[in-house]
Amino acid sequence: MAQPAPTTPRASGTERSRGPQGTRGAELERLGGLTQGVEGILVPANVAAHQQPCGMGGYPQMLTDEKDRFYSRLATIPGIRPMPSPPVSDWILLQVDHPQELARRVNRKLAPGVVSIPRQHPGSVRVPVGDPRANEQLLRTIKEAVAMR
Repeated sequence: MAQPAPTTPRASGTERSRGPQGTRGAELERLGGLTQGVEGILVPANVAAHQQPCGMGGYPQMLTDEKDRFYSRLATIPGIRPMPSPPVSDWILLQVDHPQELARRVNRKLAPGVVSIPRQHPGSVRVPVGDPRANEQLLRTIKEAVAMR
């Protein structure tokens, strides 16, 4: 009677196409492997080293501070009225007189979809909160768009 062939775990299609260990596995080893991040999620070790303890509801404190700063800067623009948004969101709602026009102008200048018009809040636009440099560029663009009115 013939001996059955030894069974080995079968690699997925991605691993088979990338060799025995797979490029992803080699990359993770190069980065120091996986470690437990701030929220208890396994992340590459180099990412966990850059994570900061989170503030409200798991939202990084650095982003919360930037959102507050950006909110106060937006409030200085005539014709723009920032509205309260959830503390863990990465966007701010702005009450404006002509939301379609503002969104069109800003999106043409920056990139399509940067400013959106939420259906649930008539007369408002939603702007993303990003890094300080991106926020300053968005702030200048909104000021220009409002001034054109």
